[in-house]
Amino acid sequence: MAFLEILLTIIATVVIGGIVTFKYNYNSLFAENVSKHRMDWINNFREEMSVIISAIQGGCRYNDTSSMKNAYKARAKLRTRLNQDISRFGNEYNQILDEMLRDLTFCQKDNEKVETLIYLSRKILEPEWQKVKREARGKK
Repeated sequence: MAFLEILLTIIATVVIGGIVTFKYNYNSLFAENVSKHRMDWINNFREEMSVIISAIQGGCRYNDTSSMKNAYKARAKLRTRLNQDISRFGNEYNQILDEMLRDLTFCQKDNEKVETLIYLSRKILEPEWQKVKREARGKK
């Protein structure tokens, strides 16, 4: 009888330990993946915004159609990245940026628009960066 109790205790310990280990590893892996994808989103956002700003600052030199195509493509990508749910705190910047991007015309050098784009980008990216840092520390 004592052997059976010891055997059941060992089996229960292994099963419970396995479940706890699996749950911890799953949560850790999930947090790593979310952080990685969030960083990819941030980096892509920055890259697309830099293409747009370059198109504004550079104007339309030498009828460079590939630069303009890239700018229009970057604008479309950025607009689809923005969360339009303004009921969530911080998303009001997304809506403002989306409207600005929608109405943006390239080939017209405009430093004020560039500064506004940079300002809005920072307001959108900062909370995302804070989430990445929290997730890296294992917090939700």
